[in-house]
Amino acid sequence: MSFIITIVIFVSCGKDYADPTITWEGPTEKVIDFNVEGDNIINLDIIINAEAKIDDFRAWKLTYKEGGVIPIPESISVGKDWKDLETYNYKFEQTLQKTDFQDNVIRIEFKFEVKDKLEMWGYQTFTVTTESATYTVTFNIIDGMDNSIDDAIVTFNGIENAAGNYVFNIEAGTYNYIVQKPGYIDATGTIEVTGDVNKTVVLNQ
Repeated sequence: MSFIITIVIFVSCGKDYADPTITWEGPTEKVIDFNVEGDNIINLDIIINAEAKIDDFRAWKLTYKEGGVIPIPESISVGKDWKDLETYNYKFEQTLQKTDFQDNVIRIEFKFEVKDKLEMWGYQTFTVTTESATYTVTFNIIDGMDNSIDDAIVTFNGIENAAGNYVFNIEAGTYNYIVQKPGYIDATGTIEVTGDVNKTVVLNQ
């Protein structure tokens, strides 16, 4: 008597999961011109894909200054609706102001990171820089009796405006000024510009 023995070998194949991804249509950087209305608004329609399902999703704001100092990340709330999903659409919107770029700030980065159930990570960054931000410095020249003087000459940061022109556009910084008018004592001082400035100067006879 002969026997036929059949051996069946089951091979278990584990699924290979792709790394999670963070994407959106359009560029990954922007140069803001604060002189153009609405140009300071950042809108991203972010798509997160994680075959092994989303375990964690985070967003950060990093502000970089001259000198190479590593910034401390500021956490941005992203909710919890993404938990355990394979695909999630996240609407990101931020409005930046001139003040965000004062004190020698050279760029701002928004960093997004996702982790799946297998502890694999995906990253993406949106970088924002700006045209050299300028601020308006307006002088109000008066005499000792609080009367307006309309024909004084103002020199600000070495720039002399025509008589009666008291408005300057300048980048952030600390600058000297001198106000002059025949028959009056010159008035001098220093202004620190971190935003728009209105400066009242009194000329005494």
